[in-house]
Amino acid sequence: SLYKLMKSGIIDTLDFPIARGKEAHVFHGTGENGPIAVKIFHTSNAVFKNLVQYIEGDPRFGGLRRRHRDLVDIWVRKEFRNLSRLEKWGLAVPKPLGTHKNVLVMELIGSGGAAPRLRDIEIKEKFETFTEMLDMVAVAWQNANLVHADLSEYNILWHDGEPWFIDVGQGVTDQHPHSEEFLVRDVSRLVHWINKQQYLFIR
Repeated sequence: SLYKLMKSGIIDTLDFPIARGKEAHVFHGTGENGPIAVKIFHTSNAVFKNLVQYIEGDPRFGGLRRRHRDLVDIWVRKEFRNLSRLEKWGLAVPKPLGTHKNVLVMELIGSGGAAPRLRDIEIKEKFETFTEMLDMVAVAWQNANLVHADLSEYNILWHDGEPWFIDVGQGVTDQHPHSEEFLVRDVSRLVHWINKQQYLFIR
């Protein structure tokens, strides 16, 4: 997959890891326009067995085959399409650049390296950030007809004084049978984040 993406000119170099996760490792790389993030998804059966719920019911991926490797490839294409959809509506997400099988290439968010997660930093304008994130969720739902479905301080980056949503592979359209349930969960996690920030400030 990496060879194909290099041959097509999307990846020039693959440099070093910048994030390690249950589903994928993310590497710093370079492309024709500068730094990129290369997300390489694991292909072990254990990783994706609980993620079918985010694929089944999504009308964009009908005729789902349950072979594990097929699920991985679908998941990667799904994240690419979700990023494209959110970016189209002006939301702060990494610009998707290319994909092949279990590899997704996108814009690197950060200056001189990867931007920190919301979980790992202290923000001064806490309530303003909270309302901005709620607005992003609203635009995604009302305009892009998409819900992130796993939103938390662990997959929101902080860059240029703004929150950026990442890890959108599990995002589903509003036609998914559990989309409203996922929407409520996303908002609840943001409320939990701001409540925790206020508690820390009072202390």
